[in-house]
Amino acid sequence: MRGIVLCVGMLLAWPLAGQAAEPAAPTSVEFGAGAWVDVDATGKAHVVEMDKLRRFKDDGKPGSIADIIKARLRERIEIWEFTPPTKNGVAVSGKTHVDVRLQAYVAKSGGMGLRIESASTGMAVRKRSSYLPLTDELGLSNTWWINVHLKVGPEGRVVDARIQDSSLFHGKGAITQVPPRVAKGIREMFEGYEFDVESVDGVPIAGEAIQPIMACASISACNNNMAGMQSDEQDEKSDLAVVDPAVRLRTAVAETVL
Repeated sequence: MRGIVLCVGMLLAWPLAGQAAEPAAPTSVEFGAGAWVDVDATGKAHVVEMDKLRRFKDDGKPGSIADIIKARLRERIEIWEFTPPTKNGVAVSGKTHVDVRLQAYVAKSGGMGLRIESASTGMAVRKRSSYLPLTDELGLSNTWWINVHLKVGPEGRVVDARIQDSSLFHGKGAITQVPPRVAKGIREMFEGYEFDVESVDGVPIAGEAIQPIMACASISACNNNMAGMQSDEQDEKSDLAVVDPAVRLRTAVAETVL
């Protein structure tokens, strides 16, 4: 029996500076940003705190490219319209996390252009578990993606983690049932997770989300598999997907220029 490793799909650090452009093709970098936002009962937003950029060099220095991007994003978020939460059928104030995917590219003018690819709301991960070694009874040789449905209490701890579906193909066909040993390990892994949850009318609320995780033969195998994937494949497989957030974004922002 071989050991395997369960881990959340990791995104590789990839700063804009120093990336070589392909001849006769524009250079682009996809990265993530986020902010905690207070939304009033009319749907108007006020940014409380900006996250550090993901997959983009962000050392916190004032006046840096990252600082300029975050300032522009803050301004943009505060003019977006949100659908506020309701309480007893009446719109009330709420707090949510806005997760944004961005693309930086070389504009025709030669400068840097920024495009918003997507934005979503909901709770956000505050603390992740480390890698979890398990025992593989399936003879795992390739990457195995498992979608886990999480229920998170208002205090931000995972109260239930259940496998929603998985994708593993080996010599005898597709595996649709996760072995009990693996399922138990997944539940234990998410016991170490902590979330910052949404609030409605000043009160933290429970939430649900789908979190993909990756099973590999080793930590290095996980790293190698992620390194071999395109950035859009990484995002699709590794991102947390919040189920039915209390606060929703009403403004259409996909493919708009920042």
